[in-house]
Amino acid sequence: MPEYPPQAEDFLTPLAWDLAYCLEHSGKPQFDKLTSQISSNIGDFRHYAMDESQKSYFTGLPLKLDELDNFSKMLMIKIFKPQKIIYAAQEFVKEELGAVYAEAPIAKMDTLFADSSSKTPIIFVLSQGADPTD
Repeated sequence: MPEYPPQAEDFLTPLAWDLAYCLEHSGKPQFDKLTSQISSNIGDFRHYAMDESQKSYFTGLPLKLDELDNFSKMLMIKIFKPQKIIYAAQEFVKEELGAVYAEAPIAKMDTLFADSSSKTPIIFVLSQGADPTD
């Protein structure tokens, strides 16, 4: 396994480095030599990882990685922007299946209450970052 580049510690965790190494050995030719590309282009990958101005999570990848399909780009997001993976997954679903599959249905309390009973309770499951006030 290639040695973790210490100059990447401000934007790439050792776990993310391990993920890049695993992706490199996944058998997919687009990820061949990924760790050496990261090591050789630290500045480009740092800029991508730390850039918060991007409107789309699927743009701005260094080198020719911008030409990857959206699922492969999600794998890169998992490595370089793990805090954005949920949002990238939503964008992936919108682009691949349509926006209707990525939007939560609007629930009205009076409708929910009418459908509930003592044997059919209302259960709310909130994911991380969900805002129940809407």
